[in-house]
Amino acid sequence: MVVHDLKHSRELLVHHCLVILCFGLSVCTHYYQGYSLVALLVEVNSIFLHLRQMMLLYGIQKTSDLYRYNGILNIVTFVIFRVFTMGWMFQWLLSHRAELTTTVFGLGVFSLLVIMGMNFQLLFRVWKSDYKKRPVTGKSSDNQSLKYSEKLVNGEAVGSYTHVDPSYALNGKAFIPKPDGDSPTPSSKIVKND
Repeated sequence: MVVHDLKHSRELLVHHCLVILCFGLSVCTHYYQGYSLVALLVEVNSIFLHLRQMMLLYGIQKTSDLYRYNGILNIVTFVIFRVFTMGWMFQWLLSHRAELTTTVFGLGVFSLLVIMGMNFQLLFRVWKSDYKKRPVTGKSSDNQSLKYSEKLVNGEAVGSYTHVDPSYALNGKAFIPKPDGDSPTPSSKIVKND
């Protein structure tokens, strides 16, 4: 991440440094191993989160059943294995404060707050990207249909609208004019015009 994409990887670098520091403390001291095992429960959600990113990379439409089912599992496991697990971890730190050194307690609270903040930001971005209502097709003012599509840019889904002129429709397939105004190019999906 440092070599290839430092600009977009700072958040993940902070996350990984904190995780390595906390797990390193557990491994080196042989303490807090049960706590560390509980912390690994968040990785259950990573299965669906990374599967979502792979589907976006491979161009699977957000309207497909596979994407929607994964989206539901992603949100459910996010709440159970990230939000609830980290909530329990925070509660454990507070209830065992008297048994922990100041360094361990401070590192634990700081790391959890930072990672919880990142998790809520991630949950908001996923929710906004996958569940915010958007029109799939519509009409523009010049009587051309609009086609909504998304592509992955730096790990985030970015949406855009393309004008589809109904006069280019041929045998049920829509043709989308190139931005430079040259001859139309066939789209890979059938666009239904109203």
